[in-house]
Amino acid sequence: MMLVILKSPQTCPTPFEFLGLTQQHLKKLLELSSSGTAVSVRLESVEIVSFVRETVVDVESPTTVSEITTVRSDGQESSSSVTTISDKIVTKVPQFIWQLEIEYELFAFTGTDPRKDKMVLQRRKASQEIITSVKKPPQ
Repeated sequence: MMLVILKSPQTCPTPFEFLGLTQQHLKKLLELSSSGTAVSVRLESVEIVSFVRETVVDVESPTTVSEITTVRSDGQESSSSVTTISDKIVTKVPQFIWQLEIEYELFAFTGTDPRKDKMVLQRRKASQEIITSVKKPPQ
């Protein structure tokens, strides 16, 4: 027999309330369990990762400044022959874009068949674009 006590709204919610269990759910579950029927709770989730596209971006290094001074044959520096060179390195970086879709469902059911008399407590679906530096699906 499953026994869950829901507190009044003035007190802190129970973990089952956070998971979506309502007073109507509780009443139904208590009826089933008091009649001797086994009640189970299951979490099912599905993750789908699909490749979207590959792009290449240019990443610039910080600017490097070098000074070159020319020395005259008599060993003196020539103030008119100072040359400044600015170097910048650009690296081409591949990016692989993936679409991640996640769906989960938390539900209660009776007996051994989770599809029979299924009572959904919580269901969510979300998707997000993810960028990686290698052509390997994120996990």
